Amino acid sequence: MLNEKLFTRLLESVTMAIVLSILLTSFVMGKTLETKTYNTPILYPYQLIVRMSDTVELSYENIEGEISCSAAIHKDEFKITTKTVVVTKSEFMKHKFKACLPRGEAKKVLKRLFN
Repeated sequence: MLNEKLFTRLLESVTMAIVLSILLTSFVMGKTLETKTYNTPILYPYQLIVRMSDTVELSYENIEGEISCSAAIHKDEFKITTKTVVVTKSEFMKHKFKACLPRGEAKKVLKRLFN
């Protein structure tokens, strides 16, 4: 019962963080973007990154069937921006956050959030 409540709260937090980051990105860029809400699977280290950060932004562009994307993680007064990676469309559709932020980089981001 407790694990189910924790899972639900964490899922709500992840969903809210993604929605807020998409809205923030569209405001900052001065463009109208389509807003989508994604339910992110609970995976280490991604769930901790979302929980510890203020916002998580995913920037992506479809280029000839492949996706070029990066992540920006905001916490307090600093921002961590990851390098742009190119992934297949199927990888991106399967798990957007994981595709745009490879696990090794995600662990480095998580370490910086703890410092």
